Amino acid sequence: MIAREELAPGKKVPSVRDIAQHLKVNPNTAQRAYRELEQEKLFYTLRGQGTFLTENKELIYKLRKKLARDSAREYVQRGFALGLDCQSLKELLEESLSEEEMF
Repeated sequence: MIAREELAPGKKVPSVRDIAQHLKVNPNTAQRAYRELEQEKLFYTLRGQGTFLTENKELIYKLRKKLARDSAREYVQRGFALGLDCQSLKELLEESLSEEEMF
């Protein structure tokens, strides 16, 4: 939600209970995720007011870039597992990018 900009910087995030219900996970799992996001300085809590997304757009950008890099690595690993070489992977990526530009 953060990386897709569904949450605006500085805005209140859903409660742990709400996000746990939405994602169909245990509230303890959601609480642990919120705690990790606070440790990464992406979330901050104001006592009695709730939890908020950082206003630091650089941190949000770094998160988006990390997620994209992780996806790219997964793409490469899966391609290699299928027996494709670097050139084939580049060509497939360029084809996909061209298709996206059409929309």
